[in-house]
Formats: sequence, structure tokens, C-alpha cells
Amino acid sequence: MKARHFLPFLFLWMGLSTTVRAADISSTTIRGQIADWPFLQSVGGIQIGKTLQEQQHAWSMELLCDLSGHQTFTQKPTNLDSGMMIQKTQVDAKDNDIFISLLVSHVLWTSNPDKARCKGLTIESTPGFHQIFYRDAIGNTFPLGHVEFNKDSEVLNSNPG
Repeated sequence: MKARHFLPFLFLWMGLSTTVRAADISSTTIRGQIADWPFLQSVGGIQIGKTLQEQQHAWSMELLCDLSGHQTFTQKPTNLDSGMMIQKTQVDAKDNDIFISLLVSHVLWTSNPDKARCKGLTIESTPGFHQIFYRDAIGNTFPLGHVEFNKDSEVLNSNPG
């Protein structure tokens, strides 16, 4: 008799423990990944914009992209409302080359659509001519254009792609 009354509680407990485990899995944060080039092209592309000197060896550079696919930068978007947001923009320099990568992740909703748009960058570098590349997760690079950082100049030359 006691076993028969215990059995429903055992099944209830098993169901709750399964639910708790499922809730723990669904609440984990998905790690970001470096956006690949075909994805960036599908949401309208990416390009460099104006470049201005901030300090003696630091320049600010516009980076133009919108992962929502609602703007065109280098080509017409084929992927609208991608559900992706930019977590971080990585900038690396080697010699006179500057490499940019976007760390992106999925987002279910946001009250801030700017999270899908590229932000301006501050680049610390030496004056001179610099090629700008987008670099994907496996190290493939794609040219975005070039900039010329001039020593002690207020407005600098930039030439997107």
C-alpha cells in the first residue's frame, strides 16, 4: 500500500528534476563567434569610414555595418533581421596592416537596435599608410581599404575598398 502511494511522488520528482535540468541548459549563455565573411556580405557588407587623429599615435576610424540587414554598405542585403548582435570588435595590427574581426552572438530580442551596428574604433599605430582587412575565425582576410595616418594632421586620408 505504501509503495503505491509513493509511486506518483517518484514520477513527479523525476519530472521536476528533468525540468530543472532543461531550464539550466536553456539559460546558459551562448558564446560569441567571429562573424564569417559570407554572413557579413549577406547583411549588407562592412566598410571603413572617416578617420581622424585623436592623439599623436591614436586615430579614430568609423566602421560601418549593420547586422540587421537594413542598410547597404558594400552590397544589397539578402539576410534581413539576422538575430545577431556585436559583442566586441577586435583590432590587431601587424606591421602596416590592421585586422578587424567582429565577435557576434545570437540575440532573441533587444530594446537597443544599435547592438547590431558597428561602432567607431580607436587605433593606436604609427603614422603612415595602412591596409585594413577583415579577418575571420580561421585567419582568412578580406580587404576593406586603406588609411593614411599622417603625423600631427587633423583630418586624415581614407579610401574604403
